[in-house]
Amino acid sequence: MRRYIPSTLHTFRAGACSYGLTEPAEDIAFVKALIRGLQPSAEWPSNIGRTSDKRFLFDIVANKRNGIDVDKLGASALDGTAFVGL
Repeated sequence: MRRYIPSTLHTFRAGACSYGLTEPAEDIAFVKALIRGLQPSAEWPSNIGRTSDKRFLFDIVANKRNGIDVDKLGASALDGTAFVGL
């Protein structure tokens, strides 16, 4: 993944403005933080360009509170489909 990210940064920056992303460095830091997750007791990072009212996004992407996040839900859906044979 480390090799892939630098090659896509140019593409990301080129299309960022069309999606309303005005600070690509902060947006990239935010996406990386979402992937890593945030412990419930952790302080809000100051370099991600979002206020703490967006903490719920961490629960959706990488939930450190109870472990239920979209990745696990997606994997469960695929496992269920494979088990049934659809």
